[in-house]
Amino acid sequence: MSGRFFLDTNIFAYTFDAKANMFAHASGIILLTPGGRISRYFYGVEFPGRDLRLGLVDASAGKIGSPIDYVLLYCYHYDPTTGKYGLVVANVLRAAALVTFLVLGGFLLVMFKRENYVGTSGARHARPGPNAVRPHR
Repeated sequence: MSGRFFLDTNIFAYTFDAKANMFAHASGIILLTPGGRISRYFYGVEFPGRDLRLGLVDASAGKIGSPIDYVLLYCYHYDPTTGKYGLVVANVLRAAALVTFLVLGGFLLVMFKRENYVGTSGARHARPGPNAVRPHR
C-alpha cells in the first residue's frame, strides 16, 4: 500500500498552508495488518512503548510477539476513543484465578503424592519407642 492511497482516500487529511509554504496535517501512526487492512490508529507525537508494541503484535495476526505479549493482549484492550490500550479488570481477574487454581492444584497433587509415598513405606505404623507413654491395664 502506497502513501498515495492514504492521500487519495482521505484517510490521511492534509491542507497546504501557503503562508508557511508547508503542508499542515495531524501526526500519528497507522498500523496495518499483513493483508493491508488498517488495524490501529495512534494519534499524537508521543507513543507509549507498551501501546505501540501491543498494537504491532495485534496487527501482525500472530506473526510476531512472545507468549507474554499475548497474555498482555488478553489483559489490555485497544480503546479507539483514547487511541490507547487500557487494562480490562475482568480479564486480569480471570487470569489471576486461573493461576491460583493451577498453583493450588499443583500443591494438592504434590501433597497427595507425598502422602501416598509415606503411607506405603510403613513409616506410619512404626513401633513406639522405649520412652513412649503406655496405657494402663
